[in-house]
Amino acid sequence: MAGQDHLLTKAFLATGSNAYILGQVVVAVAGSTLDPNQMVQATVGAGVALQPAPIGVVTENLDLVKVQTGKAYAGVAIAGVCWVIWDGVGTLGPGVPMVPSAAVAGRVFAGSTIGTTGRPSVGIWLGYDGASPAAGDLIQILLTPGARC
Repeated sequence: MAGQDHLLTKAFLATGSNAYILGQVVVAVAGSTLDPNQMVQATVGAGVALQPAPIGVVTENLDLVKVQTGKAYAGVAIAGVCWVIWDGVGTLGPGVPMVPSAAVAGRVFAGSTIGTTGRPSVGIWLGYDGASPAAGDLIQILLTPGARC
């Protein structure tokens, strides 16, 4: 999609035992009084039942060695237009809500799929930018903080 992408981003301390990849969905985790802004990759089915709702999408790659130092920060897109990893499930269409994947941690799927009512939406799909996307491709979404399907 042509044009500039304007983002509201914030740095969060990367936690967990995995590397972070551009386009992964993340959730907030309890931080310390020293640094309350901490995140971890969204687990499979984030937002269902008592799982935390997503806070945004990682805007850079961060390798595991850096994460394990306990001192690595990564940018997280909170509002605006960004790229996210699609898991290939559901039917894409303009304005379709994208929710945390039920199959692959950190990815999203099309929220028009049955059983997604009440789940948190990461954003809405903006449309193709070339060929139809396949599972694992980056797609453009408009982030919708706090929205639900």
